[in-house]
Amino acid sequence: MVDGFWPVGTGPTSLRQRHAEKAVAFITRSEESNPEPEAHAMNMAVLALARHRLKNHKEARTALDEPSRLVSRLKTDHDRQIAEVLLREAAAMIEGEK
Repeated sequence: MVDGFWPVGTGPTSLRQRHAEKAVAFITRSEESNPEPEAHAMNMAVLALARHRLKNHKEARTALDEPSRLVSRLKTDHDRQIAEVLLREAAAMIEGEK
């Protein structure tokens, strides 16, 4: 939890509300706390989406690479499923606009 917010939930919520800059800020703060692999994978997928929305396409692709490698190693099913959904959404957006 960062300043009373759960960044993994706040990042996607900010992004859905079209506040990509706010999503990047929350994810960055979450990553500073060295999150567990599950949260890290979700963070990176949301970061990729936010960077894509901000038209930082190279950074978006870079952020997308890491959760792609992490997802298969996640231990809990529900966290893996959430990360997979976020990853698929990010990949569809980023790779769909080459």
